Amino acid sequence: MSMKIYNSLRRQLEDFVPLNPEQVSIYSCGPTVYDYIHMGNARTALVTDIIRRYLVYKGYNVKLVQNLTDIDDKIINRAAELGVSAKQLAHQNGEAFFEDSQRLGIQPADVHPKATEHIPEMIDLIQILLDKGAAYVIDGSVYYRVNQFAEYGKLSNRKPEDLLAGARVEIDERKEDPRDFDMWKAVKPGEPSWESPWGRGRPGWHIECSAMAMKHLGETIDIHAGGEDLQFPHHENEIAQSELATGTPFARYWMHVAFLKIDGKRMGKSEHNFILLRDALDNYPTEVIRHFLISAHYRHPLDYNRESLTKSEGALRRLNNCLDALKNYYEDIEAVQEMKSQFTLAMDTDFNTAQALGAIFTLVGEVNKSLSTQAYQALTETCQVLGIYNTDTQIDDGDNVQQRDQMINLLLEIRQDARNRKDWETSDKIRDRLKELNIEIKDTREGTTWKIIS
Repeated sequence: MSMKIYNSLRRQLEDFVPLNPEQVSIYSCGPTVYDYIHMGNARTALVTDIIRRYLVYKGYNVKLVQNLTDIDDKIINRAAELGVSAKQLAHQNGEAFFEDSQRLGIQPADVHPKATEHIPEMIDLIQILLDKGAAYVIDGSVYYRVNQFAEYGKLSNRKPEDLLAGARVEIDERKEDPRDFDMWKAVKPGEPSWESPWGRGRPGWHIECSAMAMKHLGETIDIHAGGEDLQFPHHENEIAQSELATGTPFARYWMHVAFLKIDGKRMGKSEHNFILLRDALDNYPTEVIRHFLISAHYRHPLDYNRESLTKSEGALRRLNNCLDALKNYYEDIEAVQEMKSQFTLAMDTDFNTAQALGAIFTLVGEVNKSLSTQAYQALTETCQVLGIYNTDTQIDDGDNVQQRDQMINLLLEIRQDARNRKDWETSDKIRDRLKELNIEIKDTREGTTWKIIS
C-alpha cells in the first residue's frame, strides 16, 4: 500500500509522492515567540516531529525547516508591557521554546530560521511582486493585491465575501481592496525597523514564511504543516504571494493540526484558558504528555483533562512493564509481524497515531500469551517512532532487586489472567520457566506466592 496524506488543499487523501525521491522537504510554521508555548502549540510541533520520524523510519531523507517569528505586533506589544526590547523578549522566549521542545522529546529541525535574519530575502520577494503589478506602495507600506491572484481562497475554500472573516487585516481606507494585506509595514515611533526601498519599516507576518521557506527549501516544498488556525489567512496568503512570484506551486501537500481543547473550548492565549507546556511537563513525564497528544488523530480535536492524562499514564505503565518483562525471554510470536504491519498501515494512512497506538497495545495484550525478544524489538522500534519509549532512560540492571521483583509480580499477574481464562498451557509455561530461574511459586486460597530457591 502506498503512503497517503490528507491534503487540505484538495480536501482528500492523496498518495504521497515527494518532488525529489532523494529528500523530502517539510516546512512547519513555528511559534510567534512573545510568550512560552502552550499545549496546543506543542501538539502541532509534536505532530511535525512524528511525521519526520516516520518518514525517516520509512527510509526517506528529510529536511525539516521550522521558523521562529521573532518580530510581530504581539511581540512589540508584550515587550512594551514588560519594559524590555522586542529583540530581548523574542530571544528569551525563543530559547524557552527550544528548551521546552527538547523536554518533550522533539528533535530539532534541520534549520530554525528567524524572521529578523531574513529581511533581505523578504525585501527581494516583495520587489518581485511589485514589479509584477501584484503589490502597491502607500506611505511606505507595501500591500498585496489579492485580486491579482485568481485562485485566492483555494486553500480555505472560502467565498470572496467571506475572506475577511478571521483574517488578521488592519482596517485601512487607503487600501484598494479591504482584503489586501500588508507585506511591509512603514515604521512607527518606538518600533524595530529596517531599511528598505520604500523607507524604514518591518515585514508583515505572511511574507516572512514565504521568504524563509523558499530560501531553505526551494520554490516548491513537499509538505507544509501548521495549526488549523493558520489555514486562513496565513497559509492562504503564503500561497498567493509565493505562487504569483514564482509561477509554481508553493507546497504539494498542506497538513493542518486540529485544536487542542480544554473544557470543550479551543485552548489559546486569546481565550485565556491555556496550559503551558513547561507546566504540564513539571507534572507529568514526557512520554505521558506525548502519548496524550497523539492519542487522537491529528485532524481531530483533543480535549485536555486530568482523566485523559491519567489514562495515558496507565497505558505507558502497561507498556513499560511489558517491555521490561520481555527483555529476557526468547520465544517468537506471530503477533509481532501483525503489529508491525498494522502500525505501518496506520501511519501510512495520514499518520494515524491513534490507530498506531492501538496496534502497539494489541501486541502488549498478546504478551499475556507469550513472551518474546522479537516482540521487545518490534515494540521498542515502533514506540521510538512515536517517541513514547526511550531506551536510554530505562533501567537496565539485571541485579536490581526492585526491578526483578516487579518483573516477577507482573508475570504472576499475567499467569493469573491466563488461569482466569482457563488457559492452563500459558499458566503452566510461566510456572515452569520461573522454576528454571530458581523461582518457586505456590498457589493458595489467599493468592499466589513466590520465593527464590537455591
